[in-house]
Amino acid sequence: MSDEIAYEPVMQYRPKWDSNGTTFFGTKGWISLGRNTASSDIPMIHSMLNESATDEGWIHHEGGQIVRLFADAIRGKTPELCPLDSAILSDTLSHLGNIAIRTGGKITWDPEAGTTAGDVEAMKIFERSLREPWGV
Repeated sequence: MSDEIAYEPVMQYRPKWDSNGTTFFGTKGWISLGRNTASSDIPMIHSMLNESATDEGWIHHEGGQIVRLFADAIRGKTPELCPLDSAILSDTLSHLGNIAIRTGGKITWDPEAGTTAGDVEAMKIFERSLREPWGV
């Protein structure tokens, strides 16, 4: 099972095994997120993430709630929960983490230029050629 590779390091930061997600480390602490679990060593963030957690440690959400929230955002009834810019940044961070693992080095990201700040090897991984028939 491919999940087993990540089990040990992930469980240092998660209350339950979620089989997906990622952990981010910063100067103020860490946050570990999955589809159904979340944790942080920053008390305020940890409590916000787990306000709706069940006694078993799973984050509870109403069935179909995300679909209703999406439809309401499309109709302009509510603001979007995950703005596109935030989603792009989240995906970029995940990809940069993957590139750092593959290159074995530190990655410095220039968000204005959208590049790995002079790291040619990292950019080769970040900007791969598209396979046929795909194109931009």
